[in-house]
Formats: sequence, structure tokens, C-alpha cells
Amino acid sequence: MPSEILELFDFLDDKREDVRQLATQHCASLSANKDMTVFFNHNNYAPVRKLMEKRNDVPMVAHDAFKALINLSAADSTSDVVKVMDDDLFIRDLVLMLVIPNSILSDLCCMLLSNMTKNPSIALKLIPDAAAPPTEKKSEEVQNNGIVKTQYLDNLLEVFVRGDSKKYNPNATFHFLSCVFSNVSALPLGAAYFLAPSAVDGSLRLSKVWGYTEHPDEIRRGGCVSTIKNCMFLSDMHRNLLTAHDQEFITKVLLPLCGSEEFDLDDVEGMPDNLQFLESSKKRDASPAIRFILLKTLLLLTTTRFGRDTLRQIKAYPILKFYHLWESDEKCRECCEKIVDMLMRDESSGIEEMESTELSRDGEVKKKVKIEQVVDSDDDDQVIDHLV
Repeated sequence: MPSEILELFDFLDDKREDVRQLATQHCASLSANKDMTVFFNHNNYAPVRKLMEKRNDVPMVAHDAFKALINLSAADSTSDVVKVMDDDLFIRDLVLMLVIPNSILSDLCCMLLSNMTKNPSIALKLIPDAAAPPTEKKSEEVQNNGIVKTQYLDNLLEVFVRGDSKKYNPNATFHFLSCVFSNVSALPLGAAYFLAPSAVDGSLRLSKVWGYTEHPDEIRRGGCVSTIKNCMFLSDMHRNLLTAHDQEFITKVLLPLCGSEEFDLDDVEGMPDNLQFLESSKKRDASPAIRFILLKTLLLLTTTRFGRDTLRQIKAYPILKFYHLWESDEKCRECCEKIVDMLMRDESSGIEEMESTELSRDGEVKKKVKIEQVVDSDDDDQVIDHLV
């Protein structure tokens, strides 16, 4: 059996298209079996490299090769298999193939890139030099190895927005790009990039993400919510986010936590219009994991004085009060209580700010640690490993 499997990999380079297609089909099937994945490690991962090369083959061969690579990269982002995929040319081709209109490979490229970018080394390769001012950044940069590196993330963000409901590509939804954004934003440099203007239209990159906090697809919704939460670790940007876009940002964070309850007139004074008098059919997000990430986003905002004051002014407390009565998940309830504790704290103690704070992984607020250096890694927040 082992020799037959190893012999199968030789057929990936066969001159006949039908043979290569059959070989990649078998590789995709084998890669879904954890007991069989060890064979792909043969000869310094030569089968994996061959599958990577199949991206330039005919579409159906490339299709099954991508399925195999997705399965192989799903188990462990730090594995040697993923390290083999940490190749500039391969990453560039993935992005280029992903944005081709009508491509049948776009969603598979999204899924593979989602698995790969859980590895920080690969996620960093999608981020151009964020240290330079936006006006000084070039749309293309020639790297030392001669590879032209475009602004990958801006391209991916545009396709993500335009591709919703298959408007850009009838064969792709691009939902899994939200997981790529979540992985990239988990890095401090990535979060800073999302909080900077887009090179395409000058709008805040994060604004292209926060519009999907109530999207019907859980993958797109969850990845976007996680990206927003990751960006909140950069507390210096809280003021800009909470004052820009006519409070659209905070409205998008709170809406999934809102139900159809009616507020007293005193409670709606100062509340954004889009949060008032919601329809009787309004439902809260059905996923406890997503609700927990939204709550952690609010908790991060309470670590600055401006964030706490803003949440008080827009009457977040009545929303959270009704939410707490409705919520049955214990982790979500506890996180909600921590937010309320922060909003009800006495600000007259002379302590103006809490910027030097940390939101620990269990949601406790601690002092004297720079919040932007913390990367949360709760299980509820992890990007899904994609198997096909």
C-alpha cells in the first residue's frame, strides 16, 4: 500500500491531462484521511510541492490540487507542510488567481489562504510596508528576489466587498477572505494596516469589514467580527473609530446584540438612530462564539476613558441590560457583566485614562501592560480549519 501511494505522486507530472486529473483526485481524497497525510511528507514534502505546481495546470487538475492542499494545511498552521507553502511566488499566484473574474478556483484559493495565514510568517507577507505614510506608499514594490509585490490586502478587500452575493464572480462568494483578514489583523502590524486608509479609495480599510456584522453567512460574519476585535487592541485608535462615520462603527458592533425590545424614551436620547425602535422581527446573532467576540470588542473599548464615555453617551447600557436578560451562554453573560462594571465605574477618582491596560485571555482587565502588544487567542475566536 505505501509503495502504491508513493507511485501515485509520480502521476501528478504525467503528460496526459486525464491521468494528472485522476492523480489529483486521489490526492484530494487521501489528504482528507489523517492516517494518510504522512505520505505527503515523503522526500522532503515533494508531493506537496508537486501539488503546489499544479496551480498552473488545467482548471480541474488545479481544483483538486487545491482541495488536497487545503486539507493538508488544515491541521496545524505551524507544521512543515504549511512552511513549504510559505513561498512568495505561490502566495502571489494565489492572490492573482483569486481575483480573476469567473474563476472556479477563487473560493478554494480563499480557503487555502485562510489556512495558510494562521502562520504569522505567511500573514506578514500580505502586509506591505505599513510604516510609510499612505501618500508615500507605492502600489507595487519590487522585492529583493525580483518578485513584484502588489498591495495584496487592498486587492483582497475590494474583491471581498464586490464579491458578496456572487456579484463579482458567479462562481465564488469570497466569504473565507474574512478569515484571512482575521488572521492578518491578529498581528499588530496587520491591525495597524486595517486602521489606515485604503490605497484604492482612501477609505478606512476596517470600514470595508464592519458592514458585515449581520451578514447571513456565519463564516463571513465571524471573520469580520474577529477582525474588528483584533483592531481594538490598538487603543490609540479608539477615538478615531468612535467619532468617524457618524458613529457607524459602534452601531455595527452593537446591532448584532440588539433584539426587538422597546426602550424608554429617556434611554433612547443620545442613542444612534439605527439602534432605536428596531423591528419586531429583529433577532440577535445566533452564534454564542460571535456574540462573545462582539462583547470582547466592547470590553476593549472600555479600556480607554473616551471609549467608556462614548458607550455611556450612546446609551449602550440599556442595550446590554436587555441583552443580559436574554443571554443564556455563561461566558457571554460574564463578559457582558464586565462591560457594565467598566461603564458604571466611578470616574471621579482622578484617574483619567486606562490606556495602559491589558484585556487578558479570560476577559479580565489588568493594568500596566500595553494593550496593543496583546494578541487574543481564545478558542471561540480561532479561525476555522478548512477541510474539503
